[in-house]
Amino acid sequence: MKEALSIIQKTIDMKIKPGGFHVVMPEVDAAFDKFKEGYSFLAFGVDFIFLGEMCRGKLQELKEQLGKTML
Repeated sequence: MKEALSIIQKTIDMKIKPGGFHVVMPEVDAAFDKFKEGYSFLAFGVDFIFLGEMCRGKLQELKEQLGKTML
């Protein structure tokens, strides 16, 4: 696997083919790192991960609001 990734990176570096990478977790720093490595096509995140993060965030907001009213 490492050897295959090395070949892909060399191909990207030589600008023979545009490189693509899927940054599964929506982490901006990870995507930016891949851009700096020369990847020109980036898939960013997955819909169910975005949905899960949004749901967890909204549930946390609700818990905080409920906690304020319970005091």
